[in-house]
Amino acid sequence: MAIGNKLVSAVILTWNRKDDLKETLERLREQPYSPIEIIVVDNASTDGTDGMVRSSFPEVVYLPQKENRGIAGYNAGFMAARGDYIVALDSDSHPEPEAMGRMVTLFEKNPTAGIVAFDVHASPGGKPIPEGAPVAEVAGYHGAGVGFRAEVFQKAGYWYEPFFLYFNEMDHALRALMAGYRIITSPAVRAVHRSSPVARPSERGAYFYARNALWVIWRHYPAREMFSATAQFVWLAVSESLYQRTGVYLRAVRDAFAAAPGVVRGRNPLPPNIFEKVRIPLHLVFTRFE
Repeated sequence: MAIGNKLVSAVILTWNRKDDLKETLERLREQPYSPIEIIVVDNASTDGTDGMVRSSFPEVVYLPQKENRGIAGYNAGFMAARGDYIVALDSDSHPEPEAMGRMVTLFEKNPTAGIVAFDVHASPGGKPIPEGAPVAEVAGYHGAGVGFRAEVFQKAGYWYEPFFLYFNEMDHALRALMAGYRIITSPAVRAVHRSSPVARPSERGAYFYARNALWVIWRHYPAREMFSATAQFVWLAVSESLYQRTGVYLRAVRDAFAAAPGVVRGRNPLPPNIFEKVRIPLHLVFTRFE
């Protein structure tokens, strides 16, 4: 059982996933922990999300956006949240029963932890995990299920909005670690990231994944490693473009360099003890999407 009655704010970002969102909101209603504030940020959906939320979930704080702002929508929710702890969820993810209370317990027992990374799975169920399961320290988190102390956003900043999509979690995790917070996880705090029938265009995802990986390198790698990783990245982008017969990676590199001055202005190099834990496996950035 969780310690105390701290308010938890669950922030969900959605875009044209009305049915997925409905299931997520229903699952949150089943959480035994209280109090929970639910915030839905809608990135200008056109599938009836507005009417569904307002009619079926009147308790939800609904924040419609004028356009699809990508992960900037999460920041709108984080800023509106009133909770001591803030949980980020996708429109197609939900915490398993007891997860919210167990997350609060972990925060209360680990005062230097700023982030609790949920154990994210593709399906529910499995062997029950006791609340006292071991706690591990990690260097990152999955945006489909993660809890923050509210103060983390004040000290480490919000998600970097120019990313739009992908690598925002890694970038923020690094800033939280550099701000002195620990990131912890436990198999007892689980979330389910369901396979949504509303698929997103794969080339679009490949573009943001590649472009933003370069930006993380420039924002956080020490100087020598930054130049080396950039050269390796460009070589991989060219070779994978030829192999996959696509121009998406070269467009991503082009656009990354075009925005480089603004990205580098926010540069915050990692100290050696953190850098050794968080290097990007560059070959995995070029996921084959055909």
